[in-house]
Amino acid sequence: MTVVTATAPRLCACGCGHPTLPAQRTDRRYGNVRGQPLKYWADHGIRIKTAATCAKISAAKLGRKLSPAHIQLAVEGRFKIRPPKFSPYIPNTTLHWNKKMQRWFCRGLNGRGMLHARAVYEYTYGPISAGLHVHHRDGNCSRLEDDRPENLMLLTPIWNSRFLPTLATGFGVAENVVTRLYCELLEPFADRSDQELFAAICAELLKRRS
Repeated sequence: MTVVTATAPRLCACGCGHPTLPAQRTDRRYGNVRGQPLKYWADHGIRIKTAATCAKISAAKLGRKLSPAHIQLAVEGRFKIRPPKFSPYIPNTTLHWNKKMQRWFCRGLNGRGMLHARAVYEYTYGPISAGLHVHHRDGNCSRLEDDRPENLMLLTPIWNSRFLPTLATGFGVAENVVTRLYCELLEPFADRSDQELFAAICAELLKRRS
């Protein structure tokens, strides 16, 4: 009876950095020993490589794994393989840019895709209560540096999506000016309604305009 002992994983000899699988059987032609790691991962060791295999190896060397659709685009020259972009605020977290929303997204602490700003807030300050939105104090959210922890705060949906943008547009001022007034007047109006706080900010902006 042959006893097969497990050994430490071996990296693919092509240089992609992918760990190889143990050989299922001994094959002297290729130098494979049953139970020992193979020299190459999948078809990375063949001399004449297809365009798809070259795309897989190039992506693996950069620490990325391509989907079948992206492999086809890379073969056609319509997709450029770039190294992954990491978050400067959350360790070992890769980012991707959503062109339609003009926002950065990442893999959240729960393993699901989420807004990078929301993930940064949860990583820095703890879980976010249900029904609250993450707001950028400077009014900008498209740049990666806008998601820095000190630039983030929590707001109710009506203030984040309606009141603050309306005030900034109506008075022709930057949104960070309105946000600063909101923070200054929030404590004095803590026991008042949102409409009263909205009116107080309007009065302060009219006073500054005059």
